[in-house]
Amino acid sequence: MSERTRNVIVGITSLLGLGGLVFLLTIFGYLPGWMEDGYIVHVQLKSASGLSIGSRVLMNGIDIGRVTVVGLENTATGPKVSVGVRIRPDVGVPAGVRVRAEAPFIGGSPTLAFDASHLDPRQPDYSKLIAPLPLDGTAVIVGETFNPLGELAEQFRTALAEPSRSFEKVADNFEKLSNEWVLVAQNLNAVLEPRLTG
Repeated sequence: MSERTRNVIVGITSLLGLGGLVFLLTIFGYLPGWMEDGYIVHVQLKSASGLSIGSRVLMNGIDIGRVTVVGLENTATGPKVSVGVRIRPDVGVPAGVRVRAEAPFIGGSPTLAFDASHLDPRQPDYSKLIAPLPLDGTAVIVGETFNPLGELAEQFRTALAEPSRSFEKVADNFEKLSNEWVLVAQNLNAVLEPRLTG
C-alpha cells in the first residue's frame, strides 16, 4: 500500500468519525447555537435563579428551547434580569403563558418553565391569551422565580407560627410562675429563719 493511499484512508476515516460524532450529538439533542433555528422570546425576571446560557426551556414539561442570553437590564423600577430564549420554530407560545425560573430542590440545572395549562376556553379573553407570541423577537414576558427551598422554608415558617406563639405564652406563664415561687420561697424563708436560728 502506497503512502498516498494510506493517507487517503486515514483522511476518510477521520471524516467519517467526525460525521458520526455530529450525528450522535444531533440524536442526543445537542446542537450548537449556530445550527439551531427558531425565534427569540425575551423574559424579564427579578432573579436569574441560576439560569445560564444553555439552560433548558420547558412548556408544560416538554423541552421547547434553550436560554441564549442572560443579563441585567436597568428599568424604571430598578435592575431586572433579562433572559433571551430561543424557541423551536414548530412551537407556538401562547401570549397568556406564565413563565417561571425554577431552581431544582437538590442538584440539577435550573429551567425556565412556560406554563399554558391555566388557559381556559371559558375565560372572556381566551382568544387573546392563546394567540401566539410574535416571531420577530419583540415578544417580552414578565416571569417569576421559584425556589423550592425558599417555598419550603416559608411553609415551615407559616406552619410553626401558631405553635411558636403558644410556646411564647407558655414561656411567659412559666416566668410569671417562677417569679411567684421566688416570692413564696422568700416568705417561707422569712417565716422559718427565726425558728431555725432561735
